[in-house]
Amino acid sequence: MTPKDHWGGVAAQIMYMVSPELQDELGLRYEHQWLQEFGLTYYGCCAPLHDRVHILRSIPNLRKISMSPWAHVDEMVQTVGRDLVLSYKPNPEILARDTWEPERARATIAACLDTALQRRDDHERHQHGALRTAAAVAVGGCGHAGSSPCR
Repeated sequence: MTPKDHWGGVAAQIMYMVSPELQDELGLRYEHQWLQEFGLTYYGCCAPLHDRVHILRSIPNLRKISMSPWAHVDEMVQTVGRDLVLSYKPNPEILARDTWEPERARATIAACLDTALQRRDDHERHQHGALRTAAAVAVGGCGHAGSSPCR
């Protein structure tokens, strides 16, 4: 096996406090050297990346972007469209409470999915001029429609 058979990933939270342009200049430019070696790339962890998708698209083989609890869901979904997978991470505070509240966790995740589905539907109607059913909207899907498996 070679790195091309594996996922590469970067979590650059330290760059969140600088502009997207500085992140591109001081971080992403060097991360490219590492990430180009892998078959697919996953970017992000805990920083909101909604204002950086435009620079992240330059990453070789980018397939998945982290969507932290502080990211703007509307903006992420509209900017990413159907090109990339969004990996939603709810606020970890849900797990740090004295009592486990599964309903609260479900509600948090459902609210994000509802927003994403609505924005994705809006995008589809705008792009193609036709209504799509929620079942046809692949939130987090790879968008692959062929018979061979996705990587």
